[in-house]
Amino acid sequence: MKRTSPGKPKTRAHVVDARWSHPVEESDHTWSAPEGYVIVGREHQGGPGGNTRYRYARLVLAGRELTVRDVRWSRPWIEADGVAHAAPDDHVLVGREHIGEGSGTTRHQYARLMAGTVACSVTPGEWSAELTEEWSVYRAPADAVLLGRRCVEGEKIRSRYLPGTVEA
Repeated sequence: MKRTSPGKPKTRAHVVDARWSHPVEESDHTWSAPEGYVIVGREHQGGPGGNTRYRYARLVLAGRELTVRDVRWSRPWIEADGVAHAAPDDHVLVGREHIGEGSGTTRHQYARLMAGTVACSVTPGEWSAELTEEWSVYRAPADAVLLGRRCVEGEKIRSRYLPGTVEA
């Protein structure tokens, strides 16, 4: 886990204007948050062929909206491999693509956040409790964003989520 160095105290960003996306078909979708927004939650209903919605929001720090920069896609992986996949250090999730059933390929879209000309730091929290995927809703804790997800396929698909806080 990333360590912070002593120095000037940092200010934590606040989540504002949170909203849910329209449902997308889990087994075949590419979804990105609108410009200026980041992912703060995910809802899934109905198994591998069911629908997924993303909760997305803007971030504000000291009264100013943070900007989303350097948006990139990860390399694809088999999501149900049980391995935790998270954005690189100091990046947050802004999109997701999943093609195929539970063992299909997934990519995360991630970005840096800027407070004016200053790059924000992102501190990972603790992985969530395991949720049964078929009918699940995950919302990051107050003023936290989504950094990653771990999915395990078995009799029931189970997910865990990694939240994080943003500071500058």
